[in-house]
Amino acid sequence: MHASQHQWKRAERFLAQVREGFLARGLAYDASLASLDLALVYLEQNRPLRAAALANEMLSVFAAKEIPREVSATMILAGRAVAKMALSTQSLRQTIAELGDARDRKASI
Repeated sequence: MHASQHQWKRAERFLAQVREGFLARGLAYDASLASLDLALVYLEQNRPLRAAALANEMLSVFAAKEIPREVSATMILAGRAVAKMALSTQSLRQTIAELGDARDRKASI
C-alpha cells in the first residue's frame, strides 16, 4: 500500500472512532463535525459515494437541541451538499473550520 493511502486509512479509522465516541455520548455537534471531517477524507480519496452516504447518515442522526439554529442550518446544508456531491474539498474544509470556530465561540460564552 502506498504511504499516503496508508495515512488516509489511518485517518479514516481514527475519525470513525472519534465520531462513534461522540455519538455514544450524545454529542451531536461534535459527531457532526467528525462526520464532515471523515467525509472530507473520503472525498480526498476520490470516494464521493462513501462521503455522500456518510453525509446522509449524519443528517439522519443530527437532531441536537443545544446547537444554535444558524450552526444547525450550516451543518445540514453542508451535509446535503456533500450528499449531492456538490461541494468541493476546499469549500468543505472552510465550512468545517467555520463550524469549529462557532463551537469554540459558544464554549467561551
